[in-house]
Amino acid sequence: MRLKLSKEAKVGLLAIVSLSMLYFGFNFLKGRGFFSNNNTYYISYDNTNGLIVSNPVTIHGVTVGMVTNMRLNKEKSKVVVEVEVDANVAIPKGSVALLRENGLLGGMQIELLLSNSQDMHQEGDTLLSNKEDGMLTAIEKRTKPIVEKLDSTLTLVNNILISFKGVGEVSKNTLQRFSSSAAELQAMVQENRPLLYGTLQNVQQISNNLNRATTPLPQTMQKLSAVADSLQHLPLQQTIEQTRQSLAALQQVLEQANDPTGSMGALLHDKALYQNLVELSADLDKLLIDLRKNPRRYIKVSVF
Repeated sequence: MRLKLSKEAKVGLLAIVSLSMLYFGFNFLKGRGFFSNNNTYYISYDNTNGLIVSNPVTIHGVTVGMVTNMRLNKEKSKVVVEVEVDANVAIPKGSVALLRENGLLGGMQIELLLSNSQDMHQEGDTLLSNKEDGMLTAIEKRTKPIVEKLDSTLTLVNNILISFKGVGEVSKNTLQRFSSSAAELQAMVQENRPLLYGTLQNVQQISNNLNRATTPLPQTMQKLSAVADSLQHLPLQQTIEQTRQSLAALQQVLEQANDPTGSMGALLHDKALYQNLVELSADLDKLLIDLRKNPRRYIKVSVF
């Protein structure tokens, strides 16, 4: 006997089956098994940094659960994250749920850092939370001082460029003056070219004369060397010694002459002797005069 269903019953049965398949399919796509046994835990974060529902919960890189829900707390100051973890995985108290990046693509995950406690969390407990700086955040922290220094450097360069704003005009005027001076110098050279040519010829002639004048210098130097050698072989030491002895003898004679007790000194220093010599000279002079006038008085001539 066949069971006959009305069209309405068939439609209702089809709808129930479709909704069931949709529910289980949605859970399957989120990572939940059809008959899996999971424990639910809660984690509170200041900022989830892009965490979304269905992101994995891992222990040492092994997926043990997933994010199932996210909502704000009553004060709207934190985000409460609901996760489901395999019931076979016991979570000790004091474990930390670390929010971190999942690879280079920038996805997020929750890494459970298990503690060594013997007491285990129960389903519905709130786990301790912490966050790890992502790659972009780390790069931002490292590059921020560089960017600040670069900004200050660019500001300094900009100020320098502003301060040198008028340098271009000054340089242009200076180049124009140099150009005009060069033109004047070229004109002066063209005008005095004959004079410069004659001056250069004179300098060349002087150079040639100097060359000719310096030609006998080696011979002259040889002669001077020969004279120096001759002087070197002269008995200069003996001559100097003889001169020293002569000067010593002369010094001795002068000392004797200055000594009034000696014969020479007496002759030079005795005033009476000097006066007698003067009187004798006067008498001799008178005698010679009288001899010239009266020769017969002194010379007798006899005739045989």
